Amino acid sequence: MRKKSSNRPSLSAMTGHIERLCRDADITWRPCLQRVDRAFSLSLVDCELSDIPREIVTAPIRSVFSYATALHEIGHYLSRYQRSKNSMTCERWAWS
Repeated sequence: MRKKSSNRPSLSAMTGHIERLCRDADITWRPCLQRVDRAFSLSLVDCELSDIPREIVTAPIRSVFSYATALHEIGHYLSRYQRSKNSMTCERWAWS
């Protein structure tokens, strides 16, 4: 029986994609966390007001979950409505 091929990109391809997105958007990526659910990005508003560089902190890419989490954190800088005072608006649009 033949093994079914996967359309899922490799971990190195996913890591490279995150690195390119961050480089292109001038975001510093720190993949130093142990847990995916601890990821965060610095506030876009704080970065703009205080001239702080954009930065995301995530776990290293070890699965599609850590990849999606890193994409979400990048979304806090690249998606719409990230200056909203409503945190749920920011979160929802960072996933889009």
